[in-house]
Amino acid sequence: MYFLNKLKTLLVFIFIFLLAILSGFVIYQLMPNINFSVYLNNERPTFKILLSNNTLNILKLKNLNPQKYKNDIVKLALRLKQNGFNYKIISEKDLIFLNKNDILISPDTYAISTFAKNEIKNFLAKGGTFVFNFRFGYFDENQHFLNAKTIEEITNLKKKIEAIPKNKAIFYIHKRISPLNMSDNPTREDLVIYDSLPIFHSNFIPDIVLTNWSVTSSPQIQNHNLSIYDDGIAWHGFYGKGKWFYFSFPAYVFLDMNDKEFKKIFSNIASYSNNLISISSYPFLDKPNAVFISEDTEYKYPYGYNFAKLANEYNIDVTLFAVAKLAKKYENITKAIAQFKNCEIGSHSYSHSKILGAPIEVLKQEIIYSKKLLEKITGRKIYGFRPPREEIDDRIEKMLKEAGYIYVMEKPKPFLLPFTKKYGIITIPRHGTDDYTYLIDTDFNKSQIFHNIILENNFVTALNGVYTLSVHTHLLAYKTNISVLEKYFKYLQNKYFYPMKGKDIATKALLAQNISYDYSASSNIITLNISNNNNQEVKNLTFRIYTPTIKIINFTPEIDKYNVKIVSQNKLKRFYDVQINKIPPKTTIVIFIKYKRL
Repeated sequence: MYFLNKLKTLLVFIFIFLLAILSGFVIYQLMPNINFSVYLNNERPTFKILLSNNTLNILKLKNLNPQKYKNDIVKLALRLKQNGFNYKIISEKDLIFLNKNDILISPDTYAISTFAKNEIKNFLAKGGTFVFNFRFGYFDENQHFLNAKTIEEITNLKKKIEAIPKNKAIFYIHKRISPLNMSDNPTREDLVIYDSLPIFHSNFIPDIVLTNWSVTSSPQIQNHNLSIYDDGIAWHGFYGKGKWFYFSFPAYVFLDMNDKEFKKIFSNIASYSNNLISISSYPFLDKPNAVFISEDTEYKYPYGYNFAKLANEYNIDVTLFAVAKLAKKYENITKAIAQFKNCEIGSHSYSHSKILGAPIEVLKQEIIYSKKLLEKITGRKIYGFRPPREEIDDRIEKMLKEAGYIYVMEKPKPFLLPFTKKYGIITIPRHGTDDYTYLIDTDFNKSQIFHNIILENNFVTALNGVYTLSVHTHLLAYKTNISVLEKYFKYLQNKYFYPMKGKDIATKALLAQNISYDYSASSNIITLNISNNNNQEVKNLTFRIYTPTIKIINFTPEIDKYNVKIVSQNKLKRFYDVQINKIPPKTTIVIFIKYKRL
């Protein structure tokens, strides 16, 4: 009996052992069809930070501060750690041990040996990610001055000059659709810098550019504004199979960044480098290069008709913010304006008097009654509000929401795009220079005003922001001054810009906020889930798919009625712009993306 029990135990053990072997064999056969890296997307990769002996030597030779260089690297490492990233400080001899999944950071590496440079290029060629900055490789191991030659070899950027604007404070802002920003609403950030910046020319719009205080153009350098292609301080690109990110500023700028900005940049670098795809949606669903042209229809109210008539003639969508008291006084003109299909009417208050801090009954008249009066005169729903003197607070916003407005146009803000405020009101920030400022600064030089409008229009839209031009009935829309607007309308007709009414901008911005993306992957198929979390259908949803390590072969929707098409692609920058004809409310659609690795 004892031996029988032992035999049974042995047989059970053998059975379990054979089952384990069989299971292992099955799993092994399946493993080539599973891409486990997709399950590692939420893990932080290790940033390898280069501490260069050649840089230490050149700093000593030139009586600079090698200790500060070492301290800044330690500070950068600790800041990465504080934000949840893994790091390891390495030397040049360790470069041979890099693998293609690493992200190498080379901060302030002024001098680098030929050996190290070649190892970095080999690392990139095999698929690694390289993050570097400022005057990288300006010297070799023999202290020979190379200028920006090494930077140019890796990036194809072309150095022009080294300069920094001295007359005013400078700022920077991200391009909205970019691997360094993805889908965030870019905000203007301070750039505190004590060195001259190397200025490079690029064939592509940079990921981060210098900007002025009002986010409308580049600051002046050597008495002229840089073009968008010469205004960059950060770019991304490819070298072999590898990815690079170059920043033209010193490492202390990273150390001075607020935590949110620092974490955003390095999180996006990690995500872009380690994921098969990254997705950034168009801010207004299907409209790149959005433009918002509005008029404060107040003093000289009848000239609002000329503005509306001109917009209708050139088929340009515009918004007129009417002072309701004057709209009533000139009721026939208001009704005539309302007949133009290109013209939206919003409220510019009832009397155009100061409302900030006003008694509640005054607020009700200026906000609620003005809306009702304008709706009665025009027979149209009023959605937008433009506060007199651009003044607004929480109390006003709350009343706007209760009155049924969906958006407000304010004064200049540090945001590139509209954003949602406390009570759910969309704020469209004014970016374009106010025409009253033009009157003061240019003494109404029409050709200079037109030049400035085009400069601002092209700068903001190049960054995927909405350009907002606000004019007045008694200024730029007055008498012969309106000829400037006519030239601008003609310009918009011949370029790839999309003038939009305020309601359309606000509505599309709200809808875009409620679209979510998720994906999983096998060895040759990505399953992309796109969810419309809105209570209404979304049409022509357009989004960008970055594919740094793969080539897409085709898109196949799970259900045939959803038409998915590539509207554009860029092989050099490795992205596709994809459009879906419609997504019903509260619906998730599935798209199968067949791909192959590069």
